[in-house]
Amino acid sequence: MRLYNKSKYIMRSIICLMLLGLSITITAQTMGKQTAAQLDESPAGSKILWFIDSVNGGKPVSEGDIKSYFAPKLIDKVGSGELQNMITELQENEGSMTIYKARRVKVTEYKITALGSKSGEWLVMQFYFEDSNPYRMLGFTIDSAEGMVEAEPIYPTKN
Repeated sequence: MRLYNKSKYIMRSIICLMLLGLSITITAQTMGKQTAAQLDESPAGSKILWFIDSVNGGKPVSEGDIKSYFAPKLIDKVGSGELQNMITELQENEGSMTIYKARRVKVTEYKITALGSKSGEWLVMQFYFEDSNPYRMLGFTIDSAEGMVEAEPIYPTKN
């Protein structure tokens, strides 16, 4: 009878290890380099695409959009008008932006490398998100990137 309990314990252990391995594999697949499709499928990544589309659209962003895509903590700290102004400045200074690299650093953090059409400058943008649904933006940084990026554009792409 004891052998049965022992094999039941071993079987449970094997199942737990398999589930752990599956969990690690799924996490590894969603972290790291991202495609436009992966960005679009994730709640936080889709907000990055909205941000790029907003800059590329060249039109002012509404206060409703600001409230939908940015976390209340950020809006309270910076103000919705300032966030609207930041997007307008990007529109004026960078023109349209093309993403060449996208990487999910953490569940709540993405790093994007993009090229501004007007400035011709490479930019590294970090986006930070809430850690629960609806995963609105808690903040972002934009810095100049050194040199050229060796990559194909991933978003938007010309059809």
